[in-house]
Amino acid sequence: MKLRTFFHSPLLFAFFFLASFLFLTRAVEFRRPEVRVDTAYELTPQFFRMIAFGFWPAAVDSLWIRTFQYIGDREITKEWAPELLRVYRLIQSLDPLFFETYEEGSIAFSVILSDPDSSLELLNRGIQVYESGNVPPKVWKRAYVLYLYRAYVNGFLKNDFVAAKKDYLGADVAPGAPEYLHDMRKWLEKEGSEKRLGKQILRAMIRTTPDTAVKKRLEEKLKAYE
Repeated sequence: MKLRTFFHSPLLFAFFFLASFLFLTRAVEFRRPEVRVDTAYELTPQFFRMIAFGFWPAAVDSLWIRTFQYIGDREITKEWAPELLRVYRLIQSLDPLFFETYEEGSIAFSVILSDPDSSLELLNRGIQVYESGNVPPKVWKRAYVLYLYRAYVNGFLKNDFVAAKKDYLGADVAPGAPEYLHDMRKWLEKEGSEKRLGKQILRAMIRTTPDTAVKKRLEEKLKAYE
């Protein structure tokens, strides 16, 4: 066999492979995949590090980009929530200091998917990381927002005003806390302030909800606090 033929053989093979592939797939219809049934399969951080061959930090970034694809999909529904939650769990297990995933994930589940429990899971994990004391201050300059998001979920979505009060007080002592939180602390620290906080949250919900039935239930609940 001539030397030139030897070097050209891989190119010829690639050409015929590509031509065969195009011929076989010429009638294939590409459609948006159906939402698959949740299998509860979850990659462990240890396995992920092994298959990433030492490049797991870059792989974590690719997983984060993947969450954008979920959230940016206008047709995303609650059926996607378990799979999206597993992606966030994996990212945060691999890189616990990845602040943006706690913030972004909590908003995705509480606002877009109306799944307060999953939102709380992410926020609880992020706040636990922050309160462990192992977070460099320069890394989490906006740690207070995790407490505020949790206050929103507890207060506005779960009507747990006792937990919301603790979150507002926690936000006040976190780095970057705005001035209005200091003013809130003055009356939140008083005994029975949960009732006042509950009334403020309920009034805000009544003003903003477009659903008449929901508004009526909130108004009835507010009367119990008056």
